Amino acid sequence: MRNQRNDARQAGRRFLGTAGALAVLSTFLMWTATPAAATVFSNTAAITIPSSGQGTPYPSTIAVPASGAVADVNVTLTGFAHQIAYDVDVLLVGPTGKNVVLMADNGNATAVTNQNLTFDDAATASLPAAGTAPIATGTYKPSNGGAFNGTAPAPAAPYGATLSVFNGTDPSGNWNLFVFDDLGGATGSVAGGWSLDITLASLSSFSPASGKVGDPVVLTGVGFTGATTVKFGNTVASTFTVDSDTQITATVPPGAGTGPIAVTTPTLGVLTGAADFIVNHVRNVSITLNGKKAKGDANVKDGFTKCGSNVPVKIQHLEKGKWKTVAGVLTKANGSYKAGGLDDKGKYRAVVKKVTLSSGDVCLRDISPIAKK
Repeated sequence: MRNQRNDARQAGRRFLGTAGALAVLSTFLMWTATPAAATVFSNTAAITIPSSGQGTPYPSTIAVPASGAVADVNVTLTGFAHQIAYDVDVLLVGPTGKNVVLMADNGNATAVTNQNLTFDDAATASLPAAGTAPIATGTYKPSNGGAFNGTAPAPAAPYGATLSVFNGTDPSGNWNLFVFDDLGGATGSVAGGWSLDITLASLSSFSPASGKVGDPVVLTGVGFTGATTVKFGNTVASTFTVDSDTQITATVPPGAGTGPIAVTTPTLGVLTGAADFIVNHVRNVSITLNGKKAKGDANVKDGFTKCGSNVPVKIQHLEKGKWKTVAGVLTKANGSYKAGGLDDKGKYRAVVKKVTLSSGDVCLRDISPIAKK
C-alpha cells in the first residue's frame, strides 16, 4: 500500500500550497440537543496535521458528561484539508477503550480544502480508496483503506471497523481522536475540530398513560431492536411486538400493577421509563337477596386481589325513583360480603366505588345487576 501511494503521489501529486498550520486554540466544548434523543458534543479547536507524525493536539479530546447506554454514535470532522489526503489516518477511542478507525489510506493526491466528513454506520458509501478519487464533503461509513499507523498514546491494534463497537457502552468520560500523518511531504488540518452525535438507548414515553389488562400500549424510545422482555411493574408481558428500533406495541398482562415499564434488550441492557404506567382494574360486584340479608362478591377480573379485599360495598334501595344507600359493609379477603337489615320490598343493587390505592393502582367503579325482593 505504501509503494502504491508513493507511485500515485509521483504521478498525480500537485502542490497547491499548504492549508496552513493553524495555531491550536484552547479547547471549546459544547453540547446541543438534537432530535431522536441524540446529543451533539463538540470540540471546535483546530487539529493541525504535520508533514509526518502526530497531529496537534494528539489526541483531541471531548469530555462527555452524559451517562446511559449508547445506541448510536456518529462523528463529524469539520473543515478537513490536506495536500494528499491518503496520508491521513484517524482513530476514535471511547471512554471504555473501544475504538474504530474512521479513515486511513483514503482519497488521492489531489489537494482538498474545507471538507466536512461525517462517519455513520448507516451511510451508503465509504470514502474512496487510495489513489482513486479525491475526498469530498459527505456522509460515509468508517473507511479503513489500509491500516492505522498512529503511534502511542494511541492504542495498538486490533481496531474496530464500525461505530457500533460503542453500542451498549457508557459514553461518560473522555473520547479521544487520534489524527496521524503516516507519510511525509504534505500537511493539512481539521480546521473546525470535530463532534460526536451520541444517541442513548431509552424508553422515553408510552401511550396511553393508563389502561386495563388486555389493552395495547405503544412504547417509544431508542434501541428496541431485538428486545427480549417487556415488563409492566413486576409482571412480564406475554404479548409484545417490536415494531422498529424506536417502537414497541405491548399488551398489559394479567396481574400487572402500577409501576414503570421496562424493556430488556440483548446489548443495551434494561431500558426503564421515567413515569409509572397506571393500571386500571376492572371489578364485578354481585348481589343476591335472602330475606333481610344480602350477600355477594366483588371480583377483580384481572386477578389483582388488592382491589377485591377490604372493599367498601354500598347496598342501595330504589325509593321513589332514586337510589338510597341502606347498608354498607367491607368485603373479606376473598372479595365476599354479607349485609343485613334490608326490610323493604323492591329493587336493590350493590355498588363499589372507584378507588386509587397508595400504589397508584386504580380500582374501577362497578354496579351489580338489580335484585328484587
